[in-house]
Amino acid sequence: MSRTRPPQPEYVGFDNTPSIKDWNAYLGPDPYSIMVNGYGAMTNLPGDERFELVSSLFGPGNIACWICLIIQLDNQPVLRKKDTITNDFIAVLTFPIVAAGHFFHQIVQQTGKKHDGKTLRLPDLLMSLDRDDVQAVAAMEAPLTICEDFILWATLLYMLAARKGQLKRMSLVVATGSLCLATELLLLTNWVPFESSRLLRPFLFDIQPFIIAMSSWYLLMVVVYPLETLLGVLRALKTVNQADTEAGTTLTWRILRPGRLSSWMAGCSALVSNIGAIWIKYGSIYPYYPYSAYVTRFVPRSTAKPTDLDQVVAGLGGGVALLFSLLDALRERKKAKASAK
Repeated sequence: MSRTRPPQPEYVGFDNTPSIKDWNAYLGPDPYSIMVNGYGAMTNLPGDERFELVSSLFGPGNIACWICLIIQLDNQPVLRKKDTITNDFIAVLTFPIVAAGHFFHQIVQQTGKKHDGKTLRLPDLLMSLDRDDVQAVAAMEAPLTICEDFILWATLLYMLAARKGQLKRMSLVVATGSLCLATELLLLTNWVPFESSRLLRPFLFDIQPFIIAMSSWYLLMVVVYPLETLLGVLRALKTVNQADTEAGTTLTWRILRPGRLSSWMAGCSALVSNIGAIWIKYGSIYPYYPYSAYVTRFVPRSTAKPTDLDQVVAGLGGGVALLFSLLDALRERKKAKASAK
């Protein structure tokens, strides 16, 4: 889409924002700049200033570290079959939890204040062309992106944990995913058309049937797994004879073996949700948006650069953790082959 800009338009408040047809009039000279209302006049807000409120926690190095930790979760030979809450698993879940908390804090902090004599509601904030509001929306979008990324990762992590009967990990993944999903549901209940918002990228809540389907999956997981466990207990009670029961035989986790149906459902959901997310990010309404050629779809935008010291340290830390987990997996595989011979 052409980025030519006609003469500066008159300021439009959050109750009467421009439609997607008028977006070129609000684009600035650089890819992420935008014309905003600053001190009573339309001025250009450069991209660097637009994202200056975004925390460096959501910088590229931290994102790379987080993804490396997710990838190496299933590569630990010693803990692969144990339902153990490891430090790296805690780190993987902590990042989206912190992002969700930061998102809700931004909502509470920015909404409810007076704006031109009116109370600023969440839909008003998302559509506002006020300079401070545009920066606030950018600060909200970064943690929201992390939450949405984890919603997609959660289906895969749940499938891996359910396949191995790791109840602790399954429960924590569902709880964290539900918290992240709450951020999308909040925006769904305060829905604003994507073309009228100041968001850089579409999210799952922009396609309402899709986010409703994701919510249904999380609700179903809460119901299905206890049913599997209950059926496993009933089957085990039938197979254990009365003498063993009176002697105090304990029904072990290996006897129950729940999680089979859950893992299949989670696997199918992971496939569907990721395909749907790619379509939402790269298809649907996205090609018609002015920033479509510049915005990264699944990574938040911030002023932090990959060469910043904190980002370099975080990225290297995640890379080293992934490397050592792969080396341990290869070493364990060699031992298994040697013992088989």
